Amino acid sequence: MLEMAWKNVIKYSEPDIQVLEEALELFVDKDGQWNDESLEEAIEALWSYSLVEITGKGDILLEMHALVHVWSFKSITKEEQIKAKICGQQLFYYLNKEDRSYNDIVQWVFHVQALVKLLAQDAIDVKAADAMGHIFKKAHLWNEAIPLQRQVLKIYMGAHGDNHPDTIKPWIILLQHCGLLKSFKQKNLDS
Repeated sequence: MLEMAWKNVIKYSEPDIQVLEEALELFVDKDGQWNDESLEEAIEALWSYSLVEITGKGDILLEMHALVHVWSFKSITKEEQIKAKICGQQLFYYLNKEDRSYNDIVQWVFHVQALVKLLAQDAIDVKAADAMGHIFKKAHLWNEAIPLQRQVLKIYMGAHGDNHPDTIKPWIILLQHCGLLKSFKQKNLDS
């Protein structure tokens, strides 16, 4: 998952999404190529201190006990907490840049659900939150996509007002998530 995100960071790099790039560069060699060995060393270090449990068959999954997660999160500054939340959101933004299989999407849903629970108003990356809403939509989890898309819309409306193009797009996406876009178009055509 991290390697897929790195490839998309290189392919689609955007100036306002640098937090993820900085984090992933820890696992890249001097030539800018993904380096599995450095990632494996980091995972082994976490495992050796019992901070994560390695599970899964085929693809490795890391599980962190909830108490370890809370302890590690509370041991960093507020600024680092916000950066960590943004980094997680940006990961899914870049993973969502290209079409993925339904199985990939379903695997990511668990991680997105955990991340959404941590989000606070001070740590929302709007593009990334929009992408996470699309992941829920692709996994047919409308009940989770809709509140996230509403949050994105609220941020855009606060920043740009009701009639700005950046606000209208999230409105359309929210109507799509709710299954209301066709009736909205028809209603406007009838008026």
